[in-house]
Amino acid sequence: MGSLCLVPTRAETIKWILNHEGKQFVTGYPKAFRKVLGEYTALSSHGEKWKSTRRFIVNSLRNEHVRAQIPVVEKIVLENLTHWEQKGSVSIREETKSVSIIYIPCLSALVTC
Repeated sequence: MGSLCLVPTRAETIKWILNHEGKQFVTGYPKAFRKVLGEYTALSSHGEKWKSTRRFIVNSLRNEHVRAQIPVVEKIVLENLTHWEQKGSVSIREETKSVSIIYIPCLSALVTC
């Protein structure tokens, strides 16, 4: 019924695990956690793919970069508010995906938003 797991709590241990992931063991997340976040999230990847995804995410979430993106995200959300109002009820998960699809090109600077 399940499998063995280790839940680290010390910062040094977590850092060591993240630095050695894919070399000595493979990290995993509970099924319920994966179900909420989706099958193809950064948490589902391992090894080099995980490292490159993590590097991209860490660089994207630097304080100055996030502050610069607030007006872009605000504009996209405000553009979607009328759509959400008309629906009556919305799925936060689905709408977040939708907004992300609009936002990713802006983040990559492929299009001007």
